[in-house]
Amino acid sequence: MNSQTRSASLALGVPLSFAHLALAQTPAPASLSGTVLSEEASICAPHRPGSLGSVKTMEKSKMSLLNRFITCAIGAPIVWACVALAQTPATGSISGRVLSEDGRTLHATVTLSFAKPRGFPSPPRRTSTDANGAFTFTRLSAGTYALCVQVAASEPAPANSPFVDNCVWPSGQAPITVSAGQQVAGVVVTAPQGAWLQIRADDPDHVLPQALPAKGPALLEPELQLIPKDATSIVVNATCHGTLFINYGCSDSLTNAGVVFSHTYTAPSGYTGSFYWVQTLSTSMTRTITGGTVQNLNPNPCVALDGTDPYFTSTTTSDSPAIPLPTGYSDTQRSDSFTMTLMFEPAVAPAIFVPIASVPWSWAAHATSSDGGTTWTLAGQTAAGTLSPSATTTFPKWDYNFTSCHF
Repeated sequence: MNSQTRSASLALGVPLSFAHLALAQTPAPASLSGTVLSEEASICAPHRPGSLGSVKTMEKSKMSLLNRFITCAIGAPIVWACVALAQTPATGSISGRVLSEDGRTLHATVTLSFAKPRGFPSPPRRTSTDANGAFTFTRLSAGTYALCVQVAASEPAPANSPFVDNCVWPSGQAPITVSAGQQVAGVVVTAPQGAWLQIRADDPDHVLPQALPAKGPALLEPELQLIPKDATSIVVNATCHGTLFINYGCSDSLTNAGVVFSHTYTAPSGYTGSFYWVQTLSTSMTRTITGGTVQNLNPNPCVALDGTDPYFTSTTTSDSPAIPLPTGYSDTQRSDSFTMTLMFEPAVAPAIFVPIASVPWSWAAHATSSDGGTTWTLAGQTAAGTLSPSATTTFPKWDYNFTSCHF
């Protein structure tokens, strides 16, 4: 290694063939910074006005190119376009409580959204308060946010002064500004109370839609049909995924699926709207490397959204959970608790999707291998069993997407 290479290695603290280099874009002597990466490293390329430059990949064997690059960059006032080291931006949070006008803690659904329209899709986030009326939204980017609350129907209120859904009827709640990494705590959201208003509309020409009953649309009753397979459908094979898995049914068709969900809901008389499914889960999983080291899922348990929101939009959907069985392991165990929720949005602006029915279900499986993961044997399995759907007003909650849960 020549003197230029030794000098640059000393400044960076690592061999240059293992480092990202970032050069200052000023005529002053450039500074170098780096971090250990891989057998290859990205280097900066000369930048010409009107172009974005180019980034080339340098292998360790091309040290002479790197020496010429350093000499040119440090010895002459040349502008360089550089590859910047990625940094995770700091995120903030908002936490607080939902109170009634007389200071009583309330169970409610809290919705967080950007206070002003943005130039990209930004769907609202929702959570439910705990027993103390507390709520928290984490991993927030810098911005100004608005909060609204929908108080649970179970909360008592005077018959002539019901709680107002201020996601539909805006209140005077001030927007909250969060800077990068700021933790905003102690927010108090007061759930407003209103009054019933009775009106009489004269419609001699019958141009108005048929009047709804005085108490509003009838409540939707659970109309969920569920077809879970029994424990004999939990098997070890390579049929569904091409490699060995523990499979609860197979996702290739509704006929073979582990659990099938279907609904026959229709919108109340006088309304139209849309339905969709969303599923959340809490999963715990361990696996043992041949030789005895136990690995746990991170986090364990992982409370997550299963796939996407929505999970599916048709009247019928299904799920067929599975567990991979890799070589090099002697034991694999997994236990999942799911909640499938049916959401409904009336076609009336500015309505939002709300939960109307849900069904909890679960499954578990355990397999062992005595030959390093070449063959596996089921040591135990539990199927979904009898499922009991019910009406609900509880919004689904999750901390992660299931794809973020890993060993």
